[in-house]
Order: sequence, then structure tokens, then C-alpha cells
Amino acid sequence: MMKVTIEDATLEHVWRVLDDIRLEDYAEWWAGTGEPFEEAVRRTFELGDPKRVAFLGGTPACFWGWHKDGSVWLFATELAVQWSFPLQRHLRPELARIQEQHPVLTATSDARNTVHHTWLRWCGFEEQEEVYLAPFGVPFKVFTRKASPCVLDRQ
Repeated sequence: MMKVTIEDATLEHVWRVLDDIRLEDYAEWWAGTGEPFEEAVRRTFELGDPKRVAFLGGTPACFWGWHKDGSVWLFATELAVQWSFPLQRHLRPELARIQEQHPVLTATSDARNTVHHTWLRWCGFEEQEEVYLAPFGVPFKVFTRKASPCVLDRQ
């Protein structure tokens, strides 16, 4: 079993594994922003919102973050796909911690990125609708995850 650790993410973590980022995730960021992946990620990281990374055996594998409005983003490497079940076990508690501040999380994902949809469902997100996003009018699926009553009771 590959050891999973989680810490705050930096751009240096992303650059270390740039050649292993899933092509579907590159395409999703392009379709949603109209910017090359590297530029879109740099801009997102510069916003100052929280960002996390899961390491598999010391290698950055899965990145996610969230904004003040409760919207979340995620991209992953091919390595992460190979070890998706151990990663999911670590992502769920991370999402629960985010939901202590944001009871409803929202994620949008390129309609073609079916692996991303599967991961969102595994993490407790439910598909709500399909929307067409600028700049290209590509269909994206909107997912939400609502905090469990136990999480809400602690607030």
C-alpha cells in the first residue's frame, strides 16, 4: 500500500508533476478558463485561497482547493488514478473539514471528464445540472455536496 500524506499545496508541487497531470484535467481547465493549464493554475494559486495536495509515496498526486463561496476545484495525476481508492479515503475527511466553514460545496466539471465525475460521486457529491460555460460554451456538470447533520451540529 502506498503511503498517503496531505499538506498545503504550492506551485512547486504542481511543477514537479506537470508531465503527469491527467490530460482530461488539462482540457477541463482550458475549457473552463480559456487559459493554458499552467497559467490558470498559477492564477488560482495566487488568489490566496486554501490549496491542498495529497502525496503518494512522496510524490504529489492530487490537488484541490476552495474559494470563499464554497466552490471547490481538483486536478490529479495519472498516478492518482492508479491509487484512487486510498486517495478517496483521505479526501472525504478533508471535504468534511471544509464543510465546517461551507455547509454546501459546489464543483463544476467538464461533461467529458467522467473520471472526475466518478471521484466527485465517491466523495459524496451529487450531480445537479449541466451548464454551458464561457469562454467556449462547453458543457459542464454542476455537483454539490451538503454537510451531514453531524457536521452542522458542531457549528
